[in-house]
Amino acid sequence: MQNILYIIPSLRLAGAEKQIIGLVNGLSEKRFNIHLFTFESPLDQLDSLNKQKVKFYNYPRRYKFDFSPSKKIAEIINRENIDIIDCRLQIALLYGFLGRILAKKKVKFTTSVHTTINRNRKDELLDRLLYVQLMKYCDRVITVCENQRKYWIRKYPFLEEKCITIHNGIDIDEFKDDVSEDEKKALRASLKIEDDELLVGTVAGFRPEKGHEYILRALKLLLNSGVKIKLILIGDGERRNYLQSLAHELGIWRNVIWLGLQKEPKKYISIFDIFLMASYRVETFSNAIIEALSMSKPVIATDVGGTSEMVKDGVNGFLVRPKNPEDISEKITYFIKNPQCFRRFSQNARLCAVEGLSKERTIMKTEELLMTLA
Repeated sequence: MQNILYIIPSLRLAGAEKQIIGLVNGLSEKRFNIHLFTFESPLDQLDSLNKQKVKFYNYPRRYKFDFSPSKKIAEIINRENIDIIDCRLQIALLYGFLGRILAKKKVKFTTSVHTTINRNRKDELLDRLLYVQLMKYCDRVITVCENQRKYWIRKYPFLEEKCITIHNGIDIDEFKDDVSEDEKKALRASLKIEDDELLVGTVAGFRPEKGHEYILRALKLLLNSGVKIKLILIGDGERRNYLQSLAHELGIWRNVIWLGLQKEPKKYISIFDIFLMASYRVETFSNAIIEALSMSKPVIATDVGGTSEMVKDGVNGFLVRPKNPEDISEKITYFIKNPQCFRRFSQNARLCAVEGLSKERTIMKTEELLMTLA
């Protein structure tokens, strides 16, 4: 029986956090004792954690450079006889490394990387000067898609011997389009979406790298060409005011539905005709895209990170160039002019998710890795 300690900053409503909860809930109880440690306050997804199976710790840091949580990590390593530490997201790597140094017991050390192209120069500098240096002490570095693994190895060749890809996965049974037609009709009516209006949407935080403005500009192009269409935006964040101002400026305000954060977005995704994702950096292997595919939704997404490993161009959706509203508009128009493609793309979307993007596959690959580290 191995004792595993996972470290992640928080359990906020975001992709990496959702992945770690699904993973620790699913790992074999016969093989592993699972511990999960967080050091920031947002715990939005805590209710989803199986606390009977996973021992949970939350020691919020009091200020930015408060490293006292690392002492707690060291205490847990010693007290619980931890064999392997796995750190999710770069800042967790720092806290986990310090905890490992402070602990009396020697442990195996892994980290999971969730970014490709960084948001800004500051993050790039932190990677080069700090986090990549800490990766030298890792037994394994987990990437969440092949494109990301290749990207990191090109930048830092020493990682080639350490890197292993374990794709993100979701609960395929949870994310299937089992919402009844009556429920869908009632939901569309409650949102004032007409029967003859095309409905597109996305699920993403309102951050610069998510590219919402390019979706809004694509909507403007479509409306100018006479398309009857509405857009649902699920999410919130620092750019809400900017995006709402842009929608007013473009004259498309009445065609955008702002739903804010939704802990359970499934029912809204069920009424989408097409799922959109317009990220132009950072995005590596989007949970939201996997969920949309699993719900049989054709996807139009920018060709960044590992998106091409999920979205097969011309099969279950289309890949478009980043920062290009014309591309998005063109692909939506293609669907309108070729309605027969909806059924084929929808069937392919679900099939893609079932065959390669399930939570069970992620858990199996993770267990295989943990056993090799024993």
